[in-house]
Amino acid sequence: MQSDFNFTLLMLVFMRMTGCIVFSPVFGRRNLPVMAKVGLSLLLSGAVYPLVPDTAVEISSVIVLMITATKELLVGFIIGFIVNLFISVIVIGGEVIDLHMAMSIAHIYDPTSNVSMPVSGSFFYMMFIFIFFASNAHGTLIRLFAESCVVVPYGTEFFNTSTLGVVVGLFSRILIYAVQMTIPMFAAALITEVGMGLLSKAAPQINVFVTNIQFKILAGFFVLFLLIQPMSSFLERLIGLMLDNVSNVVKLLM
Repeated sequence: MQSDFNFTLLMLVFMRMTGCIVFSPVFGRRNLPVMAKVGLSLLLSGAVYPLVPDTAVEISSVIVLMITATKELLVGFIIGFIVNLFISVIVIGGEVIDLHMAMSIAHIYDPTSNVSMPVSGSFFYMMFIFIFFASNAHGTLIRLFAESCVVVPYGTEFFNTSTLGVVVGLFSRILIYAVQMTIPMFAAALITEVGMGLLSKAAPQINVFVTNIQFKILAGFFVLFLLIQPMSSFLERLIGLMLDNVSNVVKLLM
C-alpha cells in the first residue's frame, strides 16, 4: 500500500486503467465522449492508487518510460481483447442466423464500433448490452480492471506462455459458443426446408423457389420471438463466462 506519493507509479496506473477503458468494447464505444473516458480513467486510477503495492519502478530515461507505459496499455488491451472475443460470438451467430433467414445481405451499420453487423446480430447485441448493465456486470468488470492495477506488477514482463495459451484456446471455445447460439435457428431452417420440399411434391403447381424466401423470413422472425427468453439466459451465461475468463487472465498476468 502506498505511503509516499509516487507520480511515476500513478502515471503507470493511469495508463493501465486507460487501456482497460479504451480497449473495452463496452466503455470504449465511440459514442462516449473522450473526456468521459479520460475522466473515468482518472477517477478509477485515483481510487486504485492507494491500494497499489509500493514497488520501485526503474525509469532511467524518457524512452524507457514510454516503453513501460506502452506495456501497461497492453495489459488493458489484453483484457479488452477477451471481452471483444465474447462479443464476436453474437456477431458470428447473427451472421449464421441471417443466412438461414435469407437475410445475409442485409446489414446494419454500427457507428459506435465502425462495423456492419447482421440484423439479428444487432438485435442480440442490444440484448447483450441491456443484460450486461442490468446484471451489474459492468461493476464486476470495473472491479477486475482495478484488480489488474493492484495485483499485476508494474514495469515487468507480464505476457507468458500460460496467458498466450488461454487466449488462443478461447478462439475454439468462441466458435463452440457461436454454434450453440445458432442451433435452434438451424433446426428451424432444416424443418422449413423439409416442409417446402414436401410442399413442392404435394403441390407442384406452387412455385416453391418464389415463396421459399418469404416463408424463411417469416419463420425466422417467429423463431426469434420464441427464442427471446432462452437467448436471454444464454447471453447471461455468456457474460458470466466472459467475466470468469477475464479474471483468470488477470491472475495469469501476476
